Amino acid sequence: MTTIQRLPRLPSIRLPGTRLPLGLLVGVLALSPILGVHGHDDDPLEAIVSMIASSPDDRSRVERAVLWARDQQRVDELIDAIAEHGLQHRSLATVQAAIDIATEKEYYERAVAILEASVELDPSSGIRHQLASMWLAGGWPQQARQVASDHLSSDRFVDIRIGLQLFEGPLPSTTAAQISSSRVKLLAARSGRWQWGVAQLQHRGEVAAALEIAISGGLVAEARQLLTLGARPEEGPMSLRLARLLGQTHWQGEPLIDRDTEDGTRWRASMGFDTLWRSIPPRPDPLASLSSALEQLDGADEAAARRTVALWRLAGGGNNDQELITRLILDQRKPTWLGADRLPQSIERQLRQSFRPQDAHLAISAALRAIEGTPLEARLWFQAGRLSDQPEQIQRSMRIAPRGEVSVQWSPGIDARWKLPDQFTHLSEVCDPIALLPPTTLPAAGALMGSVAGIPVRRVGLPPSDRQFHLDHWQLHSPGGDSIAGKIGGRGLSLRITDGVWLRGDDRSLQVIDTSNPVERVLIRWLPRKGSSLLDRDGLPRAEILDQIFGSSARQDCLRVATVPPPMELAMQTFCEDAGRRARDTESMRWINFRPAGNQHWWVDVAGVSGLFFSGFPDCVIADRTLPQETVPASSIETIPGPLPSSPLHHLGTRQHGIEPTAQQPSIDAIDAPRPLLPSGERWLLSAGHRQRVVLTDSGLVGYFESGASRASWWKELLTPPLPGVGGFAPLPAATVRPDLPWADGATPRLIEVHDGDGARRFLLLANRPTIIDGSLDPQPCDTFADTDAFAAGTIDDEGQLWLIDASGQRLLSRAGSEPLPRSGAYQLIATADRIVILGIEKGQTWLMQFDGHSLQEFSPPPLPDERDRPHLRVASLARWGDEVLLLADRLWRISSDGKSHQALTPAPDDGVYRPVHWVQSAPRITHGPAASTLIEIDRPWGVTEIWSTR
Repeated sequence: MTTIQRLPRLPSIRLPGTRLPLGLLVGVLALSPILGVHGHDDDPLEAIVSMIASSPDDRSRVERAVLWARDQQRVDELIDAIAEHGLQHRSLATVQAAIDIATEKEYYERAVAILEASVELDPSSGIRHQLASMWLAGGWPQQARQVASDHLSSDRFVDIRIGLQLFEGPLPSTTAAQISSSRVKLLAARSGRWQWGVAQLQHRGEVAAALEIAISGGLVAEARQLLTLGARPEEGPMSLRLARLLGQTHWQGEPLIDRDTEDGTRWRASMGFDTLWRSIPPRPDPLASLSSALEQLDGADEAAARRTVALWRLAGGGNNDQELITRLILDQRKPTWLGADRLPQSIERQLRQSFRPQDAHLAISAALRAIEGTPLEARLWFQAGRLSDQPEQIQRSMRIAPRGEVSVQWSPGIDARWKLPDQFTHLSEVCDPIALLPPTTLPAAGALMGSVAGIPVRRVGLPPSDRQFHLDHWQLHSPGGDSIAGKIGGRGLSLRITDGVWLRGDDRSLQVIDTSNPVERVLIRWLPRKGSSLLDRDGLPRAEILDQIFGSSARQDCLRVATVPPPMELAMQTFCEDAGRRARDTESMRWINFRPAGNQHWWVDVAGVSGLFFSGFPDCVIADRTLPQETVPASSIETIPGPLPSSPLHHLGTRQHGIEPTAQQPSIDAIDAPRPLLPSGERWLLSAGHRQRVVLTDSGLVGYFESGASRASWWKELLTPPLPGVGGFAPLPAATVRPDLPWADGATPRLIEVHDGDGARRFLLLANRPTIIDGSLDPQPCDTFADTDAFAAGTIDDEGQLWLIDASGQRLLSRAGSEPLPRSGAYQLIATADRIVILGIEKGQTWLMQFDGHSLQEFSPPPLPDERDRPHLRVASLARWGDEVLLLADRLWRISSDGKSHQALTPAPDDGVYRPVHWVQSAPRITHGPAASTLIEIDRPWGVTEIWSTR
C-alpha cells in the first residue's frame, strides 16, 4: 500500500472562533448518531472526517461539520484531516471538499498547500487550474504560468491566459466572455487593468459591477458614463468612495451618501471642507505577518518571500492599513510584488516621477484608499491634478492641506519639494516651483554671488578698473544691509538669487530660502535619489538646477568658482587691503564684493565694512580734526613703596565688577575713577591706569587723564588706524581667543601701565611702533624697532629704556639688540633695578625667566594651577613692588630670584573658589599710602575684586 505523506501542520489563518447559538447547536448534534456508528468516542474529528469522506459531495454534511469545528475552534484541524484522508485514499472528491472549506473560510494558505499536494491526483487538470488561479489572485503570474505548464493552451485555461496577459503584456485582444464576472473583477483589481475590467463588464451589460471597478480604479469619466447608464453603487463604503471620486454627494438628484452621517463627515474631510483625523480600525481577522517576507529576503530566499507576499495578497492583505512600514520597505526592495495593493504612500512616490496624463487615475485610486482629510490624500490629489491638468483637483489638495508640501521629479535622480501657495492662481504656476520664486537679479560683473566649500563664487566678468576712483566714505555692515559678506563662506553651498533669497545646501540637499523675514522660509528643496548628487565636480549645483534659477547656460555665462580676488582699480585695492588689516583677517581679500550705486558710484564690501567710491576727482578737501584745548598735567607726587611685608596680607573684603569691558564701563582697571569724557563722536577702544589713565579711541586718538579727572589733559593723534575716522580700529580681540594673531601691532594697539621703583607711573603704547607716554612730557615714539611691527609684551626700565618681546614670544628685544629665549610663549615682562623678569606659557606650563643684562636664566615658578588642557590660558600676571616682583595666579606670590623661596602673600583659595577661565589675569593694582600702608586690589575674571592690605 502506498503511503501518502501527511500534510504539514500549517499556521492558523482563520476567523476567531465563536460559540454557536442554540439553533445551530441542534444541527451540530445531528452528527451524534453518525459519530456513534463510527465508534469514535474519544475524539469525534476522525469520525466526522470519515463521514465526509463517505459522501464528499453532500454539502449539508460538510456544512454541519464546519459548524462543529468552528464551535470547537478546530476548523484548521478539520481541513487538514479531510485533506490528509483524501490524499491517503487518493480521493479527489474528498480533497476537493477540504479545498472548498479552506477557500470559503479564507484559509488560503491551507488551500494552496492542499492544491500543491494533490496536483497529481487530477488527470483532468482541474486542481492545476485552481492552483494557477490562486497564484493569479495573489499577483504572482510567474508561478501561475509554471503551474499551468503544458495545459496553458487548453480551453479550460483561457482565464489564466487572459490573466497572464493582463499582468505581463498588452491588453488581451479577445473578449473574456468565458470568464465569470467575479473573475473579471478579481483580475482587473489584482493587475491594475481597471479600464479593461470596466469595458468587459459594460459589454455584458453588468453596469453596476463595472461601476465598482471604475470607482476602484479612479476612473472619473467611466464612472460618470456608467451612472448615466443607470448604474448605482451599493450603500456603504463604495457609495462613499464614489462621492469622493465625483466630488459630490448627489447624482442627478439622487443622494449618493447621507451628509448628516459619518459618511458625510468623511466626504467633507476628503473635499477639504472639514477636518477629520481617525485612527486605523483593527482588522477582525488577523492576517499572516508580511514581515516574514523581509526576513526571507534577508536570508536570500527570494522564492519563499515571493510566495509569502502572494499568499498575503490572496488573503486580502491589500484591503487593510496594517504593517505600513513593512509594506513601504518591501515596496522599495521589490516594487512589482505588491502590484495594485501597494500603499497609497508608495504610489504617491511613484507618481512623482511620472508626467503621463494616463497615470492620473492611479493617483485618484490611491487617494480614495487614503484616510480622508490627511496630507497623504492631499498630495495624491495634487499629483492627479498635475498629471491631468485639472485645476479642481489641485484646489482640492490645497483645501485639504493648506500650504502642504508636494514633491515632483525635477530631473532624473533629483526630486523637488515645495509648499503650495496660499491661493490658487494658475495651474502652471502652482505645479512649477520656479514660478514661486521672485525674479532673479544678477549682480555686476565680477561681483560675489556666494561660496561653495569655502571658496568664493563670482559673476563672470571683471569689476570696473578702466578709470580712477576715490573713496567717499566707508561704513560698517548693517545686519540687514545689502552686502552678502558675512552670510557666506561656510563649508556648504550658498548662492544669492536675489535680495533676501538664497540657494543653500550641499550634495545631499539644496534649499531656496527666503531670509527677508525674521523667520526664514524654505521655498524649494531639492533632494537626490539614491546614488545621485546635487552638485557637479566644481561644487556648483547641477546644470538643470542652475539653469532654471538663473536662466539658460548659467554655468558658462553667470557663475565661476574664484580662488583669487579679481583685479580692480588701485584705490579699491588699497581700501580692501586696509579693511583686511583692520579686521585682522588675511583671507578677507578673497571675499571682496562690488555693488553699483548709480551715477558712477560703486560700493566695495570687504571684511565687515563697505566703502563708497566715485570716479573722477574729489571736489573738496577734508579738513583737519579739531581737538580739545590741551592743559599741562600737574606733576604727580607718588609715595615711594615701602618694604614688602614678610607676613601675609590682610583681606579687607570683595566687591562686584563687570567681567566684559564695554564702552559704557570701559575697563575694570578704572572702576574707582569717573567715566572718561571723550571728544564728540569718538568711541572708546581701550584704557590703562589706576590713578592716572590713558584712553585710546577707535579712531586713533590718545588721551591722558590726571588722577580723578573725567576730562583729559590732552588728546593727540598718535596712531593711524587701518581705516580713517571713527571705527578705524576694530574692537580688540581677547588675547587668548586668537593666539595666531599678534598681541599688539598696527591694527591691534595695546596699553601697558609701568611702575618705576620710586612709584612713578608711565604708559607704554604698543602698536606698529612703541610709544612712551608720560603726562608731564610729550609722547615719545621710538623708531629703534622699525624692523619689528608686532609685539607680544613690553615694559620700560627705570632709566627709560624699552624692553620688548617680539610677536612670536620667542625673542627679547632692546635697543642693544635681541636675545633669543630658550622657551616660547612669553607674554609679560617686568623691569626692576637690576633685572628683567619674563613670564610665559608653553604647552600649558607657566615658566619664569630673568635677564641681568648679560644672560638669561630660567627659574622655577611657585606652584600654579594646572592648565595643560588649555595651553593658551594665561592664568598668571606680574607686578612690581619697589625692586620686588609679584606674581598673581590663584594667590599672590613674592618671587624669589633663586626660584626656591617664593613667598605666598595671600592664602590659597577654598576649593571651588578659584575658577580660571579663558582670560588674561590682570596684574594687581597696588596703591602705596603713607606710613607704609599699601592697598592691593585684584580683579578676578569671575566678577569680583579682592581687596588686600599690608595693615
